[in-house]
Amino acid sequence: MAEQNVETKLDSGKQKKKENAVERSVENIRTDSAEEALPYELVIVEAEKKYKEAMLSYENADSQYSADVTGVDVSVDTAQDTLTDAKEALSEFEIFVGDGTIYSDYDGTIMSVGYEAGDDLSTSTSIVTFADTDAVTMTVSVSEEDISEIAIGDEVMIELNAYEDQTFSGEVESIDTSVSSGSSTVSYNVTVKINGDVDGIYTDMTGNVTIIEKQVADVVYVSNKAIINEGTASYVKVKDSDGTIEKKEVTTGFSDGVNVEITEGLSEGETVLIESQVTGE
Repeated sequence: MAEQNVETKLDSGKQKKKENAVERSVENIRTDSAEEALPYELVIVEAEKKYKEAMLSYENADSQYSADVTGVDVSVDTAQDTLTDAKEALSEFEIFVGDGTIYSDYDGTIMSVGYEAGDDLSTSTSIVTFADTDAVTMTVSVSEEDISEIAIGDEVMIELNAYEDQTFSGEVESIDTSVSSGSSTVSYNVTVKINGDVDGIYTDMTGNVTIIEKQVADVVYVSNKAIINEGTASYVKVKDSDGTIEKKEVTTGFSDGVNVEITEGLSEGETVLIESQVTGE
């Protein structure tokens, strides 16, 4: 009986040793597995990082591609618009040229020709330059003090330096509302059209222009130099038929700067004296 108990205890001890050995093996396996799991997780993290970087590169490339495509579309649209405009301009030119003869909108005289046969046309050079010789104009500079008195259609008298003994008639055609440049005083350009026969009047001719603001007819008038002003009254000296000189009070009217209208105090045919001063050494 004693021997059996010993064997049983020995067997129990062996069993415990086996169990301990198994437990240690399991622990070793767990430990080894944990040690091997750490590098695996690092690989996953690294892979995710590379994936995100790849996606970011893809998105950037896709955005750049979209921008490039949009830029190409805009360039194509611009080129298409330019082509359309060119076609319309060509069509208008072909209609204008027609059978090869260019017609002016009004009659005139050709002043210069910009091309010879075979030359290429350019938008910077006119084919021909012509002028309506029946519509000759002059530009007059008018001061700010007088511009308000001038209106389109006012009658003008023109004296050209090239024709001293000839006076041309005309009328105010336009008034420029912008200040004339190249002058120290404020002035405005007024365009005057010369009426009548304008043959012999050429570009850049100069002369004097008198703009008639008001005109009266069938009136008694005297030279401005004949008027004697005393206070608010005006007088003239009249010579009678017997040689007597009489001082008469008169009422003046319109004046053109040279002559003045007499509305009261004088009759047609009376002789009016102009005083002059003679100086001697």
